[in-house]
Amino acid sequence: MQASTSNPKQQGGQNEYEHDYTSMNADEDIDMPDQNVNEKASVEVENDSGHNEGPLKAKRQRRSTVWEDIIEVTLPNGIPKVQCIHCKTHLSVSKGKPTTAWKRHMDGCLKRQQFMQTQRMLNFKPVDVDTTFGEPTPLMAFDAKYDPIKMRESIANWLMATEQPFNTVENDMFVYMMKTANPKFEKLSRNTIKADCFKVYDHEKKKLKGLLRETSNISITTDCWKSSHQKIEYMVITGHFIDKNWRLQKRVLSFVHVPPPRTGLDIAHGIYNCLKEWEIEGKIFSISVDNAAYNDRVVSTLKNNFSRVKKLPCGGRLFHVRCCAHILNLLVKDGLSKIDYVIEEVREAVKYINYSEARRQMFANAAEQLQVHDRKLMIDVPTRWNSTYEMLSLAINFKDVFPRYAEYEPHFKHLPTEQDWTNVKNVCEMLDASIKEATSQKSGSSTGSTTSKPNEETSSSEWDAFGEFLKDDEVVITSKSEVEVYLEEGVLQGNDKVNLNVLDWWNTHKLKYRVLSTLASDILAVPISTVASEATFSAGGRVIDPFRSTLAPTTVEMLLCGGDWIRQKYGIKKKLKVCGNLIWNLDFEDHDFC
Repeated sequence: MQASTSNPKQQGGQNEYEHDYTSMNADEDIDMPDQNVNEKASVEVENDSGHNEGPLKAKRQRRSTVWEDIIEVTLPNGIPKVQCIHCKTHLSVSKGKPTTAWKRHMDGCLKRQQFMQTQRMLNFKPVDVDTTFGEPTPLMAFDAKYDPIKMRESIANWLMATEQPFNTVENDMFVYMMKTANPKFEKLSRNTIKADCFKVYDHEKKKLKGLLRETSNISITTDCWKSSHQKIEYMVITGHFIDKNWRLQKRVLSFVHVPPPRTGLDIAHGIYNCLKEWEIEGKIFSISVDNAAYNDRVVSTLKNNFSRVKKLPCGGRLFHVRCCAHILNLLVKDGLSKIDYVIEEVREAVKYINYSEARRQMFANAAEQLQVHDRKLMIDVPTRWNSTYEMLSLAINFKDVFPRYAEYEPHFKHLPTEQDWTNVKNVCEMLDASIKEATSQKSGSSTGSTTSKPNEETSSSEWDAFGEFLKDDEVVITSKSEVEVYLEEGVLQGNDKVNLNVLDWWNTHKLKYRVLSTLASDILAVPISTVASEATFSAGGRVIDPFRSTLAPTTVEMLLCGGDWIRQKYGIKKKLKVCGNLIWNLDFEDHDFC
C-alpha cells in the first residue's frame, strides 16, 4: 500500500479531526504543503509585467507537537515571542526557532498537565433504559481514551435494535452529529457497519446458546409469512422458557427463508433443522401454531421426530397448542356477523366522511357546534375485529353529530338509526366487559397460590409483611406428597392494591415444592398464542421495505433475530397504543388475530 504524501495526518503527526482550539484566537498561518517535506519544492512567480522573478522555496512544515501548545505573539516593543496557551508565559525565540527549550517548559507546565488529564476523559451519561438485565455497559470508562471499536459496536447495536438501514451511517447529518459529539469519530461505510452487525449477531447467538444449555425445557411458536416486496416466504421460530431466576424469557431463534413447495412436511423439516442448529431438539416441550390446515401435518411430523429423541410429557397430549388468539378472532367475527348490517352502515358512514378533506372539515364543524370533542373517526380493517371495535367505539361518541352533518350534506345517505346505535353500544359494552373480565382473571389467577382468604381492603403494607414472612418461612417436613400439600392450601388472590405474580410465588416456594416448581416452570412457559411469532412479521415488514427489497435472507435473519436479542439485552420495550378502553402492542396491530 502506498502512503499519500499529501495526507496531513501522516505529515503533521496529528489526527485529521484534531484541531488546535486556539487557532480561532491566534493570528498564525499554518502551512500544509502538498509535497513531502524532504523534497525541495519551488514555484515560478511572475510579476505584473510577466517577467520571471525566480523560484521561491516552500515553507517547511512544523512537525513538532510543541506547536499545539504555543502561539506566536509580538510584544508592544516589537520583540517576537511565543506564548504558552495554558499558563500564558512568554518564551524567547531564537534564530531558526528551535523547540527544545519550549518542550522543557511544556513538560513542567502544571496547567498543561491538568488540561491533558481532562482531555483524556470523555464522560458519556448512561442511557436511561429498563435495567431488567443489569446496567448497560458504558461506551468507555471514565479514565480511558476514546475507543472507536466500541463506538462501532454501539452503532451496530443501535441499527439492529431500531431497524435502521445500513446507509444511515453514510448520511451527512448522522456524521455531523457524531463528529459534534466527538471530533475523532470517523465516517463508516454501509459495508463496514453491516460486517459489524454480523459480528454482534454471532456474539449474541453464542451467548443465547449458552443460556439455552442451562434450560431443561423450551416451548416454541412458529408461523409463516410472505414478504410483499421480496415475494418470498419466511418462517419464524420463537423460543419461550423460564430462566433460573424465574423470569419468563422470549427469543426469536430463527427467521429463515422457506423455499417452495412449502408443504407441511417441508416446514416440519425446516423447523427441525433450525432447532438442531440451536442444539435444543431434545428440549422441546410444546409447539404453538395457528389453525391452518397444514399445521396439523407439521405438528404430527414433529411429534413423531421429537418422540424419538425424548419422551414427551403426558404421551404428547400437551405438545400441540392451538393459538387461542386465532380462536378468539374466529369467535368474535362469528358473533359480529350477526349484526353485519349495523356495522356496515357505520362503516359506510365513516368511509363517506373520510373521503375528502372538505367532508372531514364539515363534520368537524358540526361536532364543534355540538361541543363534541373526541378523536377523529377511523375506518376499520374488516378482517381485524379489534379494528372494528375501535371504529365502533369512536363512532358512537359522535352519534349526535351524524344527524347534524346530514343537514349540511344532502348526499349523505348512510345515517344510522337510533336502534343501530343501541346495537352498536351493546356490542361495544359486551366486548369491553369480556376483555376486562379476562384481564381480571389473569391478574387474580389462583395458579400457584398460597394459604389465606384475604380481605379486599387489606393494606399493601400488610401484604408486604406477609410476603416477607413467606420468604423467611422454613420448609415444613411432611410425609404427604407435594401434590397433596399444594391442593390442601387455600387460595391467594390479588386485588387492586396487590398484583399477584405467579412466577415470584413459585420462586419463593421452589424449595417447598421441588418437583411441582419444576413442572410449573415448564407449564407456565407454554405460550397460548402465536402472538410472539406474528409480532416478528410486523418487524419484518418494516425491515424489508421497498428500498431494501434486495436484502439477502441471511441478512434479514441477522437483522430481525439480532434486533430482538439486543432489545431484550438492554430492556427496550415497545410503545403501547391506546385502543378505546384497551391497550394494544404496536407489534401486534398489523395482524388478523388482534
